[in-house]
Amino acid sequence: MSNKQIIWIVVLLAAALSIYFLGNRVAPITTDPAQLDQESALPETQIWNEANQSLNEDERKKVAGMEQAIDTLTNPEQRAMIYEGLSAFWNKKGFPAASALSRLYGARQTGNGRALHAAGAMLMHAAEMSTDSNTQKFLFGESLDALERASKLDSTNLDIQADWAKAVVLTSANPMEGIMRLRQITQSDPRHLRANHHLARMAVTSGQLPKAVARFRQIIEWYPAYPDAYLGLGEAYHEMGNSDSALYFLKQYKGLVSDPDLHQQVDEYIRQFHKH
Repeated sequence: MSNKQIIWIVVLLAAALSIYFLGNRVAPITTDPAQLDQESALPETQIWNEANQSLNEDERKKVAGMEQAIDTLTNPEQRAMIYEGLSAFWNKKGFPAASALSRLYGARQTGNGRALHAAGAMLMHAAEMSTDSNTQKFLFGESLDALERASKLDSTNLDIQADWAKAVVLTSANPMEGIMRLRQITQSDPRHLRANHHLARMAVTSGQLPKAVARFRQIIEWYPAYPDAYLGLGEAYHEMGNSDSALYFLKQYKGLVSDPDLHQQVDEYIRQFHKH
């Protein structure tokens, strides 16, 4: 083994040990200068400012150490590995936007289609959770860009194509382009889970509740252990004013997921609609 290889291993081990002992207190790399532009800098900076404000002084020093460690790496795969680890820790800290951006930085290192797809999906989820319009617009834009790149790299992957289509619906001035692509996917593969789920969610959002219920029920028939279909049915029935069915499917959803935070969110949702 060469001295250069030994140096890389030592650096990676140091980074891994830092991540292990810091647990969910570790912050990711806060900037990716090669990818920033004037339009995106403000909301991106806001995301990192909010995330880093959760750190104490000792944690900030450790972040600086991680940044220095990653700066010593020139191998894209090695840099991507650290970004992915940092993404996981921001997720544990409850900062989905910071987690998604970290995953995006890692995906950009390698240009791997699968990694870009994962980053794009995470960015979309973070955008949907955001309550700030500028941040939401920025995250949706980054999601669409990542998914477009992924779809070009693997045009036959229907999961990528479905997520790209959803991003188009949410961000484009011509949402029908995305809707038509989702319908094309379900025509070629009637049981395609992602495309059917996206169409069902869009039906809820647009107020086409009977269509949403029918599609979610079809998903459950095909994939009875898929929890998000039960959640979708619960929401759709609640919007229709059918509290009994909504409660039934929300309880089914809780039985299929083990995350206590999700259980708490569903319980709070149930309490809210019982007040009306």
